[in-house]
Amino acid sequence: MVKIKILKEVDWGWKIKKENHKCHLNGMKNHKLKKALLKDSFKEIKVSYKRFISILLMALLGVGFFAGLRATSPDMVNTIDKYFKDQNVYDIEVLSTLGLTNGDLEAIKNIENVEQVYGTYSKDSLIKINDKEIVTKILCLEEVNKPVIIEGREPQNKAECLVEEGFLKNTNKKIGDKIQVELENTDDELEENQKFLKEKELTIVGITRSPLYISRERGTSKLGSGSINYYIYISKENVSSEVFTEAYVKLKDSEKYKTSTNRYEKYVEETKDNIENIKEERQKARYDELIGEANSKIAEAEEKFNSEKQNGENQIKDAENKIQNGKDEINKGENEIANNDAKAKKEFANAEQQIKNAKNTIKNNETQYENKKVEAEKGFKEAETQKQNLQATLTTLKNSLNELNNKYNEIIKNLQNPNLPEAQKQILEKAKVQLEKQKSQLETNQKTVEAGISKIENEITKGKQELNNAKAQIETAKKTLSQKEKQLASARSQAKLEIEKARNKIEESKKEIQKAEEELQKSREEFDTKIKEAEGELIDAKEKVAKIENPTWYILDRNQNVGYASFIQDTESIENLSMVFPIVFFAIAILVSLTSMTRMVEEERQEIGTLKALGYNKFHISLKYIIYSSLACIIGAIIGMNIGFQILPRIIWEMYEMMYTMPDINILYNYEYSVIGLALIYICIVGATIYSILRELREMPATLLRPKSPKLGKRVLLERITPIWKRLNFSQKVTIRNIFRYKKRFLMTIIGIFGCTSLILAGFGLKDSISKILPYQYGKVFDYDMEVTLKSSLEEEKKNNFITNLKNNEKVNDLVETYMLSGTANKDEKQQDIKIIVPKESEELEKVIKLRNLEEEKINLNKEGVIITDKLAQLINAKIGDTIKVKDSNEVEKELKIKDITENYIAHYIYISKDLYETLYQEKYDTNVLLMQDKDLSEEEEKNLSKELVKQNEVSTVGLTSTMMKTLDDTMGSLNYVVIILIVSAGLLAFVVLYNLSNVNISERIRELATIKVLGFYDKEVYDYVNRETTLLTIIGIILGLGGGYLLNFYIIGTCEIDLLRFVKVIDPLSYLYAILITVAFTIIVNIFTYFALKKIDMIGSLKSVE
Repeated sequence: MVKIKILKEVDWGWKIKKENHKCHLNGMKNHKLKKALLKDSFKEIKVSYKRFISILLMALLGVGFFAGLRATSPDMVNTIDKYFKDQNVYDIEVLSTLGLTNGDLEAIKNIENVEQVYGTYSKDSLIKINDKEIVTKILCLEEVNKPVIIEGREPQNKAECLVEEGFLKNTNKKIGDKIQVELENTDDELEENQKFLKEKELTIVGITRSPLYISRERGTSKLGSGSINYYIYISKENVSSEVFTEAYVKLKDSEKYKTSTNRYEKYVEETKDNIENIKEERQKARYDELIGEANSKIAEAEEKFNSEKQNGENQIKDAENKIQNGKDEINKGENEIANNDAKAKKEFANAEQQIKNAKNTIKNNETQYENKKVEAEKGFKEAETQKQNLQATLTTLKNSLNELNNKYNEIIKNLQNPNLPEAQKQILEKAKVQLEKQKSQLETNQKTVEAGISKIENEITKGKQELNNAKAQIETAKKTLSQKEKQLASARSQAKLEIEKARNKIEESKKEIQKAEEELQKSREEFDTKIKEAEGELIDAKEKVAKIENPTWYILDRNQNVGYASFIQDTESIENLSMVFPIVFFAIAILVSLTSMTRMVEEERQEIGTLKALGYNKFHISLKYIIYSSLACIIGAIIGMNIGFQILPRIIWEMYEMMYTMPDINILYNYEYSVIGLALIYICIVGATIYSILRELREMPATLLRPKSPKLGKRVLLERITPIWKRLNFSQKVTIRNIFRYKKRFLMTIIGIFGCTSLILAGFGLKDSISKILPYQYGKVFDYDMEVTLKSSLEEEKKNNFITNLKNNEKVNDLVETYMLSGTANKDEKQQDIKIIVPKESEELEKVIKLRNLEEEKINLNKEGVIITDKLAQLINAKIGDTIKVKDSNEVEKELKIKDITENYIAHYIYISKDLYETLYQEKYDTNVLLMQDKDLSEEEEKNLSKELVKQNEVSTVGLTSTMMKTLDDTMGSLNYVVIILIVSAGLLAFVVLYNLSNVNISERIRELATIKVLGFYDKEVYDYVNRETTLLTIIGIILGLGGGYLLNFYIIGTCEIDLLRFVKVIDPLSYLYAILITVAFTIIVNIFTYFALKKIDMIGSLKSVE
């Protein structure tokens, strides 16, 4: 038993060795087989390079288009995400109708997840350059929302600024030039208008790009035409405002999230909710602060007013007292003049009487003097006679005495002169004394001589002396009288002059008093006017304080930024497109691969049969074809990935740069889409290859070693229609029979052309749908030219006067009053932002907004319910008769019943009648928006009218329909560029499909084509023989493709539509024509290649026996 056991073990070991040797031989065989098959695969690529290239191109187009289009949206999001992170763009923006204080900022900063809060300022301004008004948004440089400096430098002082590039191009300014900024005054009548800027003349020091304005849209303004043209950045130190116009909030760890993702949106929304929780408290605090400040200022103003009023009254009273004093002085002066005049007249009369009496006395004295003189002369003659007798002896003595007497008399006479100087008088006095001494001596010496004549001389002397004295008295009297007459005349003249002068002074004083009275009256009137104005201002201020409403906070995120929201919507549109079009590409890839690989397998069926007869298993036989298709697939996919990732996003980005001001796109190699794209195309192409080879391997080796039997010709349906069949010539009959003979090729060709035509038409259809949105919305639905928003605090009377005047304006055709407010509509937890429109007169609304249901029937607005737009109804799954919840901007929520659904293409609206609104909301209707239709004004005239309206005190903003259309047209235009890429790609796909099917057709029928060439067919006849089939199949494929494109277009629209837009489901007739022409053009190009391929057919080689 031991021996047997040992023998068994030896035998078992031998078997193991034998089996191992066999496995070794098989391994060597498999290794050699794999090497041979690998070499054969590469050899096959060289032999059938056209087929390999067609499969490679399908993989390239499919993966490239899929990867590129799918990666474009993430790349765009990555670009804006990186841009926003680099520039530290805000996560949340907080606005307040009454400004934000440091207390508000501190309260926001204390909220969980808030990292930093930046209070900043912005202001609309006008810059006038060369008679051109440019509306500009002034922004402040901050650590948040940092602008990119393209050229130049940042402002280093308050008199410098940065501008955007378009500003310089439009104004022909350059760095270093100065601009003058004109600002709108602060619209706060409770305090003095303050200047927003300290320096209004600014020097341009650089060109910038702001992350806050990535689109061309700059927003609306109360200035100019109502639209902001450009923005500028200034230093914060140039602003003098006490409150911030907005606050930007940065969240902790927000950098970890990618912008616009659900995680980021949720994170931001949580913080927004927390800010909402403090909003009411901060609004009340701001309101109380403003009321307190306003009341304090009013109290100060009242105190100042009362003080100034009292001062003014005192000044007027003082002026009145001065005037009265002046009048009293004038009266006193006039009385004094009158008294002085009377007194002077009386004195002058007395003086005249005295002069008259003096004249009479002098006349009498002269008469007496003359009489005495005659008598004295007579006595003198007698005395002279006696004297002559006595003087005979005393001649000498007498002469001396006479001389002495003469001298003495002269001295006496001179001494009598009152005007004689004292010094001369003293000299004469001394001379007089000396003469008297001499006279005494002479008299003593002559006593004896003169004793006799003394008496005579004395009498004579006395007589003469009396005459002289009398005469002297008369002369003195005359002289005195003359002086008195002169004095009287002088006094009369002087008195008259003084009186005249006093009267003139009185007249001047009267004029001054009159002027003072006029000035006093004017001052009194001005004072009364100012008092009334001041009292009115105080009353207005008190009324305004009473009307001050609680401030409203607006808590916004990036989605409320017009440029950002538009950009994200565009990325979503591209993402939606990328989910539809690649499906068609991959489907056609399966078709092309299946056709190509099936033909390849059929061409090598004898080789396959030989390998199968030699004992090779199905895996080894299939490996060659799998390697072949895999190489084409992988090489094409890799090339397609790189082209798709690098080129397609850049092309689309270049197109979007026409709309957005952004840095260069941030291209990332998306491995996820690479793997998905490669996997999908690999499944499509290699899967089709495996299906083709496995179907062939089901047959027995003997069957495979024989050529496949040609398909039997069968009668076609058309042959049974004798009248038609008999009219066909031989070539036409052969063409029809061949088409139905090769049914698979027939179907493949038609399906290929059908798919390509459908894609091209769908692309054009999508372009048509997008391009029709604006004309339909602003022509078919909205028919107004301007939207005039009124100020909320406007008094009813002023508002009605303004509306009446505007209706009477010669430039206005129609004007409809409405009340508009924003809100949200929701049903079954589906919510959308809306705008509520309440017309004052429902019948008037038809003039500017056409309400039509989906059957184009007119809808009437009444109390039965509200009318909502069709896209809103679709999004919240609402229908006529349903009840929806609507919350307006005042946080008031109401349930509204849907009466009708109206067509609309942009945004969402709910229309409510005035009566229903007042019933639901229990408040009076109040017009705040005017929808205006002008009288076919030009664009320039519209802008001028808009400028006029904006300057009105009653107007808040003016929105031009033309401006909105231009903005939206730019957005729609960007989608058109993407559609063009889709159309071009579909055209290239059409070329690849047609070229591949043409090669397969020639390959399948090479013996047939060689035979007819041997039979004497010319090259052109052979070409026509094949081309007729291709042309007929192309026509059938195009016809079916037009129908397929129509359906595909509707499917794409349903998939790619964004929430705010409703695409118009329409395809223009020209688009059908373009789709046909493009397909025909590629068919002609492929037929040209086919012609040269047919010329190169080797007739002898093709007709060799395959047995």
